[in-house]
Amino acid sequence: MKYLRRLLLVFIFIPCALLFSACSFLFPNENVYVTNIVQSSTTEDLTTYTIYYSNGTTSMFTVSNGKDGNDGDDLTLESIKQYCETNNVDFEIFLKEYLSIEQETSIKEGTNKALQSAVSVWCEFPTSYYQTKTEVFCGAGVVYKMNDEYSYIVTNYHVVYYKNSKTSNKIANKIHIFQYGTSESVFKTEDQSGNITVNYGDGAIEATYVGGAMNYDIAVLKVATADLKTYNEHVKPVTIAKNYSIADTAIAIGNPESDGISVTQGIISVESEQIEMTGADESTACEFRVMRIDTAVNGGNSGGGLFNVKGELIGIVNAKVVDEDIDNIAYALPYDNITKVADNLIYYYEQSEQPSQVKKLVLGIEYTVENSRAVYNPTTNQTTLKDDLVVKKVNQTTNNSNISAAYACEIMAEDIIKSIIINNIEYTLTRAHQLPDLLLSIRAGDKVLFKIKRGDQIITKGFGTDDGVPEIYFETIA
Repeated sequence: MKYLRRLLLVFIFIPCALLFSACSFLFPNENVYVTNIVQSSTTEDLTTYTIYYSNGTTSMFTVSNGKDGNDGDDLTLESIKQYCETNNVDFEIFLKEYLSIEQETSIKEGTNKALQSAVSVWCEFPTSYYQTKTEVFCGAGVVYKMNDEYSYIVTNYHVVYYKNSKTSNKIANKIHIFQYGTSESVFKTEDQSGNITVNYGDGAIEATYVGGAMNYDIAVLKVATADLKTYNEHVKPVTIAKNYSIADTAIAIGNPESDGISVTQGIISVESEQIEMTGADESTACEFRVMRIDTAVNGGNSGGGLFNVKGELIGIVNAKVVDEDIDNIAYALPYDNITKVADNLIYYYEQSEQPSQVKKLVLGIEYTVENSRAVYNPTTNQTTLKDDLVVKKVNQTTNNSNISAAYACEIMAEDIIKSIIINNIEYTLTRAHQLPDLLLSIRAGDKVLFKIKRGDQIITKGFGTDDGVPEIYFETIA
């Protein structure tokens, strides 16, 4: 479903003024969990355990001993089952509700893990050619990749771009990041001639712009790895989640109101949807694939990570709905799109050592999404969505009059694209939106095949050349 809320949707970075400051078990549906189980007493026939809860209360748990009077030394699943049978309690329900590994501890541990990868991002933009005038904007980001020399940071494009900037590409001329725990004492000073200087505290790390794309709202920065480790020896790149689904916990880590890195928690409200809003230049209409969340986010959360209970990255927060009649609707770009865009930007940056833009294989098809359905797995108790990508039209040529990739591969209308094989690795399409994401991962020279359902047959189509995908099928995406 597409939401046309262009007037209400806003990016959530923050313009800054002159001065800135710097294993337990849980009972379901309650914020009370088991902190310890201690053997209290034992007799020839019985052993009693005291169960301690996080709210200070206790309860007693008694099991029968074996014939030698020693079996009660250990609390076993068999003794719990016996207790349940004696007390007319459903054993499976007891295990699920009282002895499952708990989410509260997972959230705490996962958040602390994610904090090692969290940063705030401060951007300076010159706004005058004749006199040093500077605007400062603040957002957030995540440490994406690290090597011994450099580390890459992912943030939103609209954090590092400002339409009134006097730089040639409208990108900040100075970018600094802070890690969690470092003092963000950022302030401006103005001399008698009106020249403005922005001053940072000791924890500021200077960053270089690697590249970005307005139409994906993703930008990549580069910093020295040694600088990151100076302020946090445990810094590490984010762990990317393998999947996510509706109602999963969604933990946002950002820099709201430029008051320092902080954490909020909610859930994924909608797994995947399209939204339209004005891009960073405040004039270009952009369409983003996002997940909807009810996690509280505010100005300064833009570019910050969205994490699951394990501290794995599931998205990058980028927008929210602002309307007095609407509560708790915010959006995050999903990880499967972010990683492909970021990898694309890094790849082309490393080819030239110049700021890069996204280069994408343009397939040259028009398609519809059909057979959309929810699939419930009773084993995992999760519902996933699936659909089919059905080709409706194949464009014979591209915008630059070259033969389109789809036409070269002999893809036809009414084909259902089932998977893409890139360099002998097959990626099955369970959702139509996976296709444009995967096209971001293809480079000139890669060997690419499309597995297609045509009528009752499954056929494989490719480019028919040993040299891989030709350069002519790629276009730059702003």
